[in-house]
Formats: sequence, C-alpha cells, structure tokens
Amino acid sequence: MTRDPVVVPETLDVAQLLDNPLYRHSAFPVTGGSGEPLGLVTVRGARHARPEEDGGTVTAGEAMVPVSQLVVVGPDDSLADLLPRMEPGPEHRVLVTEEGRLVGILSLSDVSRTVTYLAETTPRARRGP
Repeated sequence: MTRDPVVVPETLDVAQLLDNPLYRHSAFPVTGGSGEPLGLVTVRGARHARPEEDGGTVTAGEAMVPVSQLVVVGPDDSLADLLPRMEPGPEHRVLVTEEGRLVGILSLSDVSRTVTYLAETTPRARRGP
C-alpha cells in the first residue's frame, strides 16, 4: 500500500484539484474536517463534475465516490482475502484505515508491482544435478 497518501479536503474546489501540480495522481482519498475518510475522488470524476458555467464550483465532496461504495480494510487484513474484491481502475482504490484514520491506499497496480518485484528479487531454490 502507499502509506500516508495525498488527500484532499471535502471542501476543495475540483478546479483547484485539476489545476494544482501537487495533485498529480489519478485518485485521491477525500477527508472530512477531522481527517476521517469520506470517499475517493478521481481526476476523471472531477473533470466530469466541473461546472459548465464559469463561476460555479463543485467540491471534491460532491464529486467523490462515497466511502460506503469503496472497499475499506485494516492494515493487517489479508491480501489473499482482499484480492477477489479488488477491481482495476482509479475509482477502485482500496482505503486502508486504522481506528477510523486513513493510513494508506492500495490499487491493483500496487499489488502487481510488488509481486513483480518479489518474483525478480527472491532467490530461486537450486535444482539438483
């Protein structure tokens, strides 16, 4: 998982999300005033939620996928149990929480990179003559 991911407050205007280079990922956890995870906003979702008329605003909280529609796990939950519930795409990130606080985020590409790394770096058992 990615620990301590970049988060956006629910009140952030999506125009600021799209225009600020700090927000260079494809999806971001959305947090409330106390730092609790409320959902996930994707760049794609923010673009679609951007108001057509100048002067209008849409917040990250309005453009997000609510936490009730996301997979949320604890840091010690089994990856083997989680994998069947994961789907590809930025809107399908898994939020990792501990005691109601966001501690990380996980995607299928994170899992794939880790498996590739382990496969390439784990010594193979020697075969007999």
